[in-house]
Amino acid sequence: ASCGHKLNRDLHRSRNNMVWHCQKCGMKTAPISDRELVDRVVQAINHLIVSPPPLSNPAQKTLSLETRRLDDEIQRKILDPTVSSDYLWQLVCKRAQSQYQASTSIAWSREKIRQTLSQQHPSLQLNTSLFHSVIEKVLVNSDCQITLVLTDQTIY
Repeated sequence: ASCGHKLNRDLHRSRNNMVWHCQKCGMKTAPISDRELVDRVVQAINHLIVSPPPLSNPAQKTLSLETRRLDDEIQRKILDPTVSSDYLWQLVCKRAQSQYQASTSIAWSREKIRQTLSQQHPSLQLNTSLFHSVIEKVLVNSDCQITLVLTDQTIY
């Protein structure tokens, strides 16, 4: 679903199409055949192959959950007069390490995706090995429009 949760499949009353629904947000898709849904995914993958996402801007910050948590903790501890400067220094070093690890793993993941895509050609069939190597999940909205979430969490 657009909310990111798994969709459940129900047979539409026409018996030729399926309706997908999300138990969390209640979203339902328009009726769509399995073939048409797969074709839309293939079309999105082909577009991804032809126009891969750009490498991230190095000036762009990528903060992991751990980095954000450490930011919050540092802000709280700075205001506490009983906290030692050594402890604050340890937190700042942990935070720097956390941000470095997150940024290098995302950059590596994006480069791996680009390399994988550069070796592919658009296809009329779903390439399941390509799908599993670069796509984390497929989001489907109520109009059956497809959005791909790549393994580096890029939304495409």
